[in-house]
Amino acid sequence: MVSNANFSPDQRFVVSCSGTAQIWSVRTGLLVTSFQYGNTLSDCEFNASSTQIAADGFGGVTRTFSTELAGSIPQLERLASQRVTRDLTAAEKKRYGIS
Repeated sequence: MVSNANFSPDQRFVVSCSGTAQIWSVRTGLLVTSFQYGNTLSDCEFNASSTQIAADGFGGVTRTFSTELAGSIPQLERLASQRVTRDLTAAEKKRYGIS
């Protein structure tokens, strides 16, 4: 169950919390990366530059995670797009802006 979700300042990504913090691409709908600290994360949000996620835990502890540890957001988005295990239809390519 997702307890919280927020858009990045540029509206390109969503971070959701459901025990773990997960970053999703709005354009592709794919999971870009995730961060975990036990199973205690309940509220998460991007900072103004989308370089960090602040995540509050059920125990009242706030953690910060750098989105740059796993690569820049464009790099992460490219990696996520490689996770698709089938060829996209023409309509899907158009929808997601993939050439």
